Amino acid sequence: MRERACSKTSGTVAERFLLVLSTVFDSVVEFDLASGMLTFRHSRLSGQNAAFAFSLEEFANHLCRTVTDARDRKRLLAAFRQCQDVTDEPPVVCRYQNLIRGANRWCETTFVRSGTTVFCCTNDVTDRVFLEHDRLWAYERYRILSDLTSAVTFDYDSTEDTATFYLDRPVPSEGGMKDTLVVRRYFETWPESRRAVIHPDDLDGVLGLLEGARDGEGVSVGDYRAKYRGYDYRWYRGKVCKSFDATGAWHLVGSIEDVQDAYDLRVRAERDSLTGLLNHAAMSDRVNEWLTKGQDGAAGAGVCVALDIDDFKAVNDTYGHLRGDEALIQVSRLLEERCTGRVDIGRVGGDEFVLFFKDARLEDVMPTLELILHDVRRVGDAVDCGQDALQLSVSMGVTETMPEDAVFRAVILRADHALYEAKRAGKNRIRVE
Repeated sequence: MRERACSKTSGTVAERFLLVLSTVFDSVVEFDLASGMLTFRHSRLSGQNAAFAFSLEEFANHLCRTVTDARDRKRLLAAFRQCQDVTDEPPVVCRYQNLIRGANRWCETTFVRSGTTVFCCTNDVTDRVFLEHDRLWAYERYRILSDLTSAVTFDYDSTEDTATFYLDRPVPSEGGMKDTLVVRRYFETWPESRRAVIHPDDLDGVLGLLEGARDGEGVSVGDYRAKYRGYDYRWYRGKVCKSFDATGAWHLVGSIEDVQDAYDLRVRAERDSLTGLLNHAAMSDRVNEWLTKGQDGAAGAGVCVALDIDDFKAVNDTYGHLRGDEALIQVSRLLEERCTGRVDIGRVGGDEFVLFFKDARLEDVMPTLELILHDVRRVGDAVDCGQDALQLSVSMGVTETMPEDAVFRAVILRADHALYEAKRAGKNRIRVE
């Protein structure tokens, strides 16, 4: 009775074991090493469900009959024989390409030894393999692109509030050289944690860049100043987009590129080499952009001022061009000191300047212009002209923008006309058109 009960219990355990395997794997084949009996216990791959008597050699051939690659066949047989020869060996797993219903598929077989029985449990893992290959290629492509660029890449993990920066070249650390930098509690400690790195005036802009990517679609791009790698402040360009991982958690991924050289080139292209003010082309572009915004319904109102140093040719003729250049520089510094807020300042000719006050009305800017008219008389004191005192004065023509103004030329023509009237009225004065 005891032997019969044990046999019944053993059979029940085996049946449960097979039931578990059948729920996990697409195909379960049982091979009894003692009797040489091969039994298809479960198969969603081939549809077979039968028992055959096989020798070990015949079973090995059966195992490999649809495996298309010789190297895969060799590895598959090695895995089976490893499980066949050692009773206490943990499950052995082998991945290979297999011909199933005329199609080449990736399969993964797990060999499990239980007593004298070897279970060959197989899954079709084609979709998983392709996904892994896609991920590996994505990583390899990312690595290649990283090698080809000087940009630092980063990944912000929202679940851990952690930003990981992948540096374009290793930097010294306490444990040697490292090529990654991890910043934990990134948003929780903002802006204090980044104040020593990002320029204080650009902290809000960087936060807006990150939040724009988090809340919007596409790539968010912005320039800012920061101290990286021990340098003084340099200009960087951040590009950020939102992505999701396999668990559905969102990430912010992007790049940080040093654009200081490009910024320097742009400054040289936009700036007057003598005074550092905007040149004529850049001034025109700035005002055109502002007026275009106005055409789209945004605030495009402003005040344009044409300013000219009176009798400047006499300064050059009397004191020389070096003293004349110094006078231009001093006038430029005065304009920058007095004109604050949303204003563009440009030198558009030899002794001709343009001021464009954005979102301003005439009554807003007149006190500033009166102050410039008064203070410019003292600018000559800063120019070394020997015993003679350099007497300087300026004339200004002022106009407000109109709704029909679409380009800089339309505005500056009115300001120039008002400047001409100021000159004709005796100079050293302001005229409004």
